[in-house]
Amino acid sequence: MSEPQSKSAVYLQTRLDNLHIEHRDLDEMLSRLSRDHRSDDTEVRQLKKRKLQLKDRIDALKSELSDG
Repeated sequence: MSEPQSKSAVYLQTRLDNLHIEHRDLDEMLSRLSRDHRSDDTEVRQLKKRKLQLKDRIDALKSELSDG
């Protein structure tokens, strides 16, 4: 593996790790909100949408890493 590819792979892996953390944090937040009957439905909907966007980006990065 050449130096630029190596740096690129390290960057992608770091980005992937950060997205996993954000996804996990959103999952925990949504769990807390689901137990709170006073939670805002709009906020929950936005968080779920963000979580799905993160999942899509995680899948794309995994694919990129496995192809590289």
